[in-house]
Amino acid sequence: MADDDGFNPLEGVGLMVKLAVRILQGPMRYERLPPGTSRSEKVAALRPIERAAIFRSALYGVFAGGIVVLTAWLLIPYEPAAGEPWQAYVPVFVFLLLAGVIATVLEMMLIYYDTMRSSRAVAARLGISPNNLHDDSTEAALVLSLIQAGIEAPNPRVPRYGIDPRIYIPHWRLVSASVLYKLKVTATRIVARALWRRILFRLLGRSAGRASIEAVAIPVFAIWNVIVVRSVMREVRVRALGKEAVDELESYLFPRGFAALPEDVRLACLRAVRSQVTLVADFHPNVSMMLDRMIAAHGSDMVEQEQPKCLLAASVHDLPADARQTVLLTFAATCALDGRIRRKHRRKFKQLLEITKRPDLAGSLNVFRDYVRDGTPLESHV
Repeated sequence: MADDDGFNPLEGVGLMVKLAVRILQGPMRYERLPPGTSRSEKVAALRPIERAAIFRSALYGVFAGGIVVLTAWLLIPYEPAAGEPWQAYVPVFVFLLLAGVIATVLEMMLIYYDTMRSSRAVAARLGISPNNLHDDSTEAALVLSLIQAGIEAPNPRVPRYGIDPRIYIPHWRLVSASVLYKLKVTATRIVARALWRRILFRLLGRSAGRASIEAVAIPVFAIWNVIVVRSVMREVRVRALGKEAVDELESYLFPRGFAALPEDVRLACLRAVRSQVTLVADFHPNVSMMLDRMIAAHGSDMVEQEQPKCLLAASVHDLPADARQTVLLTFAATCALDGRIRRKHRRKFKQLLEITKRPDLAGSLNVFRDYVRDGTPLESHV
């Protein structure tokens, strides 16, 4: 239901997001951390929730593998004898494939439900209330970003403030990436498992029963789930603590406020944010939050239509030394807020570092990353 002012955070969202909101709004036994808890202490308090979710995801992998093993065992009496034509194996393979698909779907449903419940626990510990969606737009945006992290939904790619995140990405790559992203969760699991079964069949030989091969594969799929859910829960933590990180980084980068900087420095900082966005081709919620504040202080959108790749480096060259440092650290902090620090980010950071001539700041990219991800105090490094 929308509020009297027309604000409805769930307008236009899909069924999965609405179901996730229902899960997030359910009862939770976790208590809010006391006021004054440091970021590192908050991260430490969230670790047990993450570890429990990761452990359960491994159990779900064992459960899904067990279904396939049971199916293979039940099909033993119906397996054709050696030397039979390949058509005789089709019914067995079809049943095994069907069992694998059903097991994978059930496994994914359990994992998604569990990650939403774990996200609810994270929100409860940090005092984020999913029940206030219609009362606070900031809280609503934060809750929806947690849901997107939990269900592994892609970040927004719609241009904002004159920044087109996809400007350097060919159209065919965007289409391919979109299709692959939608297929990766289910299809990757099924294909990976089929390939692993084939490898085991080669290694163990034809004398090994199909049920034995499926049983040996179970630990691999459990580990697969551990890797995926560990990444998801880390992203949930980064987003849940995102507003706090943006607050502190904004104060650290711009002690007198972003609006107090000269216009050319503000533009260079905005170009640094734009560079991070175009290098990943989307807007991470934490980066969007930082960008909203910078644009509000700057007073206008970025209007350069050409957006040449060299514009950031060229604009930094003309700045005084202290302003160059501000731009360099703004780029590093923005990369850390996103969390996806790729090779091209490090190349861009190295380029800015050479222009800035501050080799003592070479580790700032990792320092900001450790602060955002693990709560390591900034003053202990930078």
